[in-house]
Amino acid sequence: MDYDFSKPIHYCASVLVIQDNKVLFLKQEKSNYLLTPGGHVEEGELPQEAAVRETLEETGLQIELLEKPDEKARTQIAEPLPMPLAIRLVPCRDKKDIDFIYTAKVIGGELKINEESTEAKWLSRQEIQDSQEVGPNLKYYTLKILENGGELMPKKVDCASFILIKEGNFLVEKRAMTKEVDPGALEIPGGHFEAGETAEQALLREIKEELDITPTKYKHLCDIVYEHPKETQTCHYFVITEWTGEIKKLEAESLQWLDFNETGKIDIKPDRQAVEKYINGLK
Repeated sequence: MDYDFSKPIHYCASVLVIQDNKVLFLKQEKSNYLLTPGGHVEEGELPQEAAVRETLEETGLQIELLEKPDEKARTQIAEPLPMPLAIRLVPCRDKKDIDFIYTAKVIGGELKINEESTEAKWLSRQEIQDSQEVGPNLKYYTLKILENGGELMPKKVDCASFILIKEGNFLVEKRAMTKEVDPGALEIPGGHFEAGETAEQALLREIKEELDITPTKYKHLCDIVYEHPKETQTCHYFVITEWTGEIKKLEAESLQWLDFNETGKIDIKPDRQAVEKYINGLK
């Protein structure tokens, strides 16, 4: 399909193809730097569709994007799309390219470059770090996705979650809209482990940071894995029935107490499952 280059703004898709902890780069005559597969989004095409098509055309590789749609946002009208790793604005002569950057793994095909490229090479994290051919912007993003020894997105994290119980009610919080994960969601309070922490240490630190209280009677309830588009969380749930200090809203947008029959109001599935597990244990 012929592309209309007369527009002042163009939409593009780029792909960081990852295999064996290395990223695929292409050498093209049009640039002094190594590039990644990608190109313009064609008429009637979505950015993620362009990413898959361009990679196949330029490299012969069939790919699967690692970014996935947030299915919780799907409605009869609105279809969620995969959130790219990044979106960048790139000046291109007298025009501007808005580039959607995705990450992907190889699921088929054989590496065979087309006429646009003169060479293809897989670079490791150290090779990218040392290369003078990888521009600073691509170097930033490729090193970012390989920084955990090549672990692909979504990253794996541990979280401590605390179910506060008072007079037949449990505490929930509404996440701030500025949060990267689940903004605005109604959930059980909690947060990520810090390096070297145990579940109990994370619990005591997080509850002090979020609610400014100290638990005096608590127990571990269960662990639940939460597969989120941005990260895979292992949530360690604790039930807290006694504490010292007055509960304060230090990080959340709001706090509220729900009755045991209101678990359906919780937006996060594993939080809902944990509270229901506690309630069922009382019967």
